[in-house]
Amino acid sequence: MIHTRILVLVLGLENEGVLVDIIHVLDACLEIPQLGVVRSLNVHVSGAIALWEYTRQQRSQKNSEAVVSLSTKNVVHGKKKGIQRRKGGTN
Repeated sequence: MIHTRILVLVLGLENEGVLVDIIHVLDACLEIPQLGVVRSLNVHVSGAIALWEYTRQQRSQKNSEAVVSLSTKNVVHGKKKGIQRRKGGTN
């Protein structure tokens, strides 16, 4: 998949976060939820978590696109070949 948008991951300071001047020009902002007393993660840990989640979502999207592609190949005259509806289901 070729991305036409440029993705930039901005990581803030470990205690203060991203500077307010920078936040105003961002398209999106994420915060990693935390439990307990810790108020921030090390910046490298936060970056790794963000990149892992981005990669997971991209792979999930590619897999769902592949499934759509496969199911489209099985459509003949409005009926899906080899797929039976479950009783009460909507395959």
